[in-house]
Amino acid sequence: MTDWRRWIVRGGGRLVGDRLSYAFTEGQTVLVRLPQPTDRRPLRVVVSPEIARAAGPGGSLALDFQDVQVPARIVGVAARFPDAEQFGEGFVLAEESNLATVLDAGVPGTGTPGEVWLQGPARIEPALRRLPVDLASRRDIERGLESDALARGLTLTLAGAAIVALGLAATGLWLSLVSDLRDERGELFDLEAQGIPPATLRQLFRARAAALLALGAVGGALLGLGLSRLIVAFVRVSAATQPAEPPLRFEPAWATAAAGFGALLVVGVLLVELTIRRAFRADMPERASWSLE
Repeated sequence: MTDWRRWIVRGGGRLVGDRLSYAFTEGQTVLVRLPQPTDRRPLRVVVSPEIARAAGPGGSLALDFQDVQVPARIVGVAARFPDAEQFGEGFVLAEESNLATVLDAGVPGTGTPGEVWLQGPARIEPALRRLPVDLASRRDIERGLESDALARGLTLTLAGAAIVALGLAATGLWLSLVSDLRDERGELFDLEAQGIPPATLRQLFRARAAALLALGAVGGALLGLGLSRLIVAFVRVSAATQPAEPPLRFEPAWATAAAGFGALLVVGVLLVELTIRRAFRADMPERASWSLE
């Protein structure tokens, strides 16, 4: 004979002493079960900010699973969660085993997970695709966004603009040096006439070009960093022309930036060296074009 004294009855049954009585009606389910650890305390959950604002005293709330009403208590608030807030309704997170126990204690079978997230190497995907389940791969989604025509167009446009900017920077450095050599031709002639060797003048212009290049590189880096943060703060459209969720995050490509600055440095050094060697290649100083001698 079963001892029913510690059992819990739901759905219309009654326990009187060690006797269980019940009566069925149409659509009725009578549940008889042993006590569970989750019966006497609310489910601990982490929720989105809007749900936290709508909670009761002490962070209490009730989770409606249609057939089961689960009392819960908020223990944390999170700004976002993957695959949540698709309709702007917020989200609730709970520990899986406790939630499954609560649901199965109310209606057996409702605590079975309907979705599983896995993290692992790409080589396991072929085996997963052979299973009779709907599989969504984060790698496939990422590859789809990277191959999107709009995303590729934006990437090529920005890359082309960066290359043009580096070319303009090198051209500007060269034009500045050529302009200084032309404007200071008279002073340079006087210096050479006074016995200052061309090697010393070349060193002078190398130092001036290096200072100009360093200031330009630092200023360009600061300007690029500021503009990048400004763009990330205002751009709210992803490669798929939908609002980015989670929001866009600034992740500078330091390796690419270093390669660009390295290329600018190499081209700048070559231009400076060729220009000053051409200007001071003769043993005798060249006369200024305005000289009357």
